[in-house]
Amino acid sequence: MRTWKILKEILLLTVAILSFAACNKDDGGPTLDFTITVPDSWTYYAVNQSNLVYYAFSPLENDKDSITEDVLVTKDPIGGSDLEQFCTAVIASFDEDTSYHQLYLSADTTINGATCRKLIHLQTLVNLVPESNDSIILDAKLTKYLFVRKNYGYIVGMNALVDTYPAYKPIFDTIISSFTFKN
Repeated sequence: MRTWKILKEILLLTVAILSFAACNKDDGGPTLDFTITVPDSWTYYAVNQSNLVYYAFSPLENDKDSITEDVLVTKDPIGGSDLEQFCTAVIASFDEDTSYHQLYLSADTTINGATCRKLIHLQTLVNLVPESNDSIILDAKLTKYLFVRKNYGYIVGMNALVDTYPAYKPIFDTIISSFTFKN
């Protein structure tokens, strides 16, 4: 099972490689068809890796903090599917994942003129500790905003541990309120 920490390290390595490669191109790297703003202290990247198009993460709080909170934006071609069909497909993708527990699914809502659905769920993650060959169980709370635009399904996912989620919820609310599709 992938762990949150290992996934983030792989993403960071991939982003670093892609950023280095993009610096050597005339096109300036991947471009986004949306805008999103994260706090100044966060690190963020436009990414062109599979369906991942944007990744941002918070700084560590202190020396004992080893888990960052993050924002991921994915973009998948969905043909002629509408928001209801896309949302149903996303939730169905979790059907066999016993670590997933849905808490909330909104009706259609609007953010900066774009219709979306908000999904909040819990997920249990196993984090391997390489120094000790131990593993720890992490309980995460994830908020996802699902959009459909021009035959693509977008998921703006905001992830934190259950314990840190209340402190990050206002930050996540500010981030999603900045999300706007470009014309």
